[in-house]
Amino acid sequence: RLKVETRGVLRWNAYLWYEAQRRNKDGDGANPLKAHELAASLKEKWNAMTYEEKVTLTDPLLEDLQKHREATSHGQRNVPLESFSDARQSLLQMTNYMMALNARTGTEMIIIASRTSSDSYLHPFATYTSPRALEFTFHQFKLTLSDLAS
Repeated sequence: RLKVETRGVLRWNAYLWYEAQRRNKDGDGANPLKAHELAASLKEKWNAMTYEEKVTLTDPLLEDLQKHREATSHGQRNVPLESFSDARQSLLQMTNYMMALNARTGTEMIIIASRTSSDSYLHPFATYTSPRALEFTFHQFKLTLSDLAS
């Protein structure tokens, strides 16, 4: 479960991404278009292209889209609210995975997350699967879980 296999970038996705960027650059910027919103209108044009036309159009875009995806999933968040939202959503997913694993296998776990700076919106976060894990933390560190996270 730790290693997540991802599919490569599809030419169709690269084409949609390119068209969305191009149209947003030409637009007023008030309501940017998303790639999925253009799919229906571009499908007919895409299907009318030959394979060679598709390759010629999308070859330069594939690497750009892959870099964009990597930056989106692994890039540093610059806006504090965006960073908070990303951390909160990721911690929620981790908590759900942790609880599911505990239910399946009985494995006891603790998650602790702390801020990187004092101006971060994220408050110290800690969660556990059972009181047993909570007791373990107290006996090992002589601190409550919330004190340990702070």
